[in-house]
Amino acid sequence: QRQLPRTSGYASVWTNIGGIENKGIELNIKSINLEGELRWQTDFVFALNRDKITKLYGGTNDKDIGNSWFVGESISAIYDYQMAGGVWTEEEFFKGEVMKDWYPGQFRYVDLNGDGALDPNNDRKVIGYKAPNYRFSIGNNLSYKNFSLSVFINAIQGGNGYYLADNALYINPLFYFPERQNNSAINAYWTPEEPTKNTTGIYNLPQRQSGIYQSRSFVRLQDVSLSYALKKNLLDKLKIQSAEVYISSKNPYVWTGWQGWDPEIGVTDTPLMRNYILGLRISL
Repeated sequence: QRQLPRTSGYASVWTNIGGIENKGIELNIKSINLEGELRWQTDFVFALNRDKITKLYGGTNDKDIGNSWFVGESISAIYDYQMAGGVWTEEEFFKGEVMKDWYPGQFRYVDLNGDGALDPNNDRKVIGYKAPNYRFSIGNNLSYKNFSLSVFINAIQGGNGYYLADNALYINPLFYFPERQNNSAINAYWTPEEPTKNTTGIYNLPQRQSGIYQSRSFVRLQDVSLSYALKKNLLDKLKIQSAEVYISSKNPYVWTGWQGWDPEIGVTDTPLMRNYILGLRISL
């Protein structure tokens, strides 16, 4: 789906953009680590993929800036301004060191062409990729006598996402109230009296308040289950074939630096639920 200029009267059009090359590997290793009264089995999966745009629009163009498509780059490339870290200070502003049309308390960006201003044609570059570098999962199953334990870990490493909630606050000029309110943005914003280093002030210029791209890397403890099978002599007394008491959990914990709801979901999607189940399975 190719984005079109608004002057065309249409938002986008479906078309063949050109050619894409994909190369990758997938590895699956299964092992029985222990046999006997204590049994331990592991299932490991690793996947890596690299894609590259080989041509665009029949070879007539080598880039489509509106869609962040570039020949030789991944189709998941993020084309944007590069943050320089921190915000502009009042001292820099009065010394004339702040870029044109920028003010104290606004994010710093790298002026790639060194002309003292920030413009979309000369100061943007590929700053990252949405696609992950690699992904892996590890499943372990252990059993000892009547006990069974199952643990499944799922992980994605690399890949950036746009965290809208960490976008800077701004004043809506029509209603004069701050928008983009969220915990990470309103805890402490920049003011002349209390300047901050890494959060911005509130301005009525939303186009100047660019968001922050964050890594979506995570390691998720996705499934955990512990069960106990009742012994045969007890089953005979109860006149049932089998019975098993179990406790399980889905998505109990995620190790990640992502500040949004969940690193695997989109901005408007519902986050994965965390649940715990205590149950009894009976076979008559």
